[in-house]
Amino acid sequence: MKILSLLFLTLFLGKGCEAQKNEDLETTVVEYVANTRGFYKKIVVQNKTITVSKDRRGDDNPTPVKIARR
Repeated sequence: MKILSLLFLTLFLGKGCEAQKNEDLETTVVEYVANTRGFYKKIVVQNKTITVSKDRRGDDNPTPVKIARR
């Protein structure tokens, strides 16, 4: 699951030149949801932050994490 998420984010955030990449990170919203009977995870990438939620109802109050630029 972590490998799939990492691959997905790498493909979308790793393309393009530096100027285009900065503009894309500010305007792009990527949402990934994995859902089974006993498992739920929602990953949202927006405004250079990543938010991971593990609760279907959203009661866990996920904290956004800034994407570091290298």
